Amino acid sequence: TYRAGAVWVLNSEADFDGCTFTGNEANWAHDSAIGAGGAIFFSDQTNDASSLESTVSNCYFTRQTNNASDTTTGDGGVIKIEGLNTSNVINVIFSDNTFYDNYSNLSGAVHISAYATSTHNRDKYIENKARVYSGACTRGGRFADCEGLTSTFNYCLFQGNLAGVDREGNVIAEQTWAGAVY
Repeated sequence: TYRAGAVWVLNSEADFDGCTFTGNEANWAHDSAIGAGGAIFFSDQTNDASSLESTVSNCYFTRQTNNASDTTTGDGGVIKIEGLNTSNVINVIFSDNTFYDNYSNLSGAVHISAYATSTHNRDKYIENKARVYSGACTRGGRFADCEGLTSTFNYCLFQGNLAGVDREGNVIAEQTWAGAVY
């Protein structure tokens, strides 16, 4: 699938508890659509002034890939979160999850994009890789789309995450920003 490797949460809320995601892959061909997340894509594309909240707790994510052919796309090796506008903000609360050995062109584990907020409690980000942005988590999008929105990390572990590498960890000659969080 090109939107999410396993689950696309579209215009709704979802709670994941105690799940294991292994080897899911999003292959996103660049077009006008917003997409990705090797395992989960949280997306609100309505225009109804709603605010959605989901949770991801006690889950294990390994070998998730967002393998876009266009290396300027492919957000979130594991999860991408994106709302539509300032009236449609998505919030995801993460607690006690492990993100291990995941890969994407942009953000090895989690990509918190436009019109989204997140809280990360006691999560472990270990040996995730990205071509650009960050090996573990990226908080970004177009600046105006993110202004005033926050992501909070409480007691999280970041270990061995790499940016500027291919899936196997080989250094590539592209712009990078951070090994862990950008």
